[in-house]
Amino acid sequence: MRIGYTVDGRKDEIDRLRFVGCEKIIVEKLMYSRKTANIQWNRLMDQLSPEDTLVLVDLTCLGRTISEMLRAFVQVPCEVELLDDRLELDELKKMAPILLEMETSVISERTKKGMEKTSKKAGRIKKWEDPAFQQKFMYYVRENLSVNEVCGILGISRSTFYRILHTLTEEQQKQMAKEKLHSELKQEMDESLLK
Repeated sequence: MRIGYTVDGRKDEIDRLRFVGCEKIIVEKLMYSRKTANIQWNRLMDQLSPEDTLVLVDLTCLGRTISEMLRAFVQVPCEVELLDDRLELDELKKMAPILLEMETSVISERTKKGMEKTSKKAGRIKKWEDPAFQQKFMYYVRENLSVNEVCGILGISRSTFYRILHTLTEEQQKQMAKEKLHSELKQEMDESLLK
């Protein structure tokens, strides 16, 4: 049996399908929702047998994207004729699985690259990574304020205070230790002079 299939069939398309001898013509309503799209196509795929011939006006009636068209084309269980004779269907049928595999690998690669990009940028920017904040932190620590006082002034928790201390470079830590030692010595000297 020759079965014609078109999407949102115009009168001229339906007439062309009748002209080439289609005994049955299925017209799919154009749907914009992916969930309700291709209802007639899915029913047709269940009804087709290998002895049938499916006649399509053009390949665009199989899907919105190339991958949708190829997937639909590959699942057809019978011979397919195309009224638009610019394509050689046998060659397309051989190439469709290869093209689908290529598309799958391209999508996979893009997804991996996107995940790598987002994982590097993931999360919010940490307050203590800001150089201006680090300078304030260093200033208050050099002033020999207690941990609680520094945390209160900067609006950070004690755990964040120690996390910042841990992330400081060795050079910054050495400089802080020298300055702290210097200020302690100076304080001791001042106290001894007062006595």
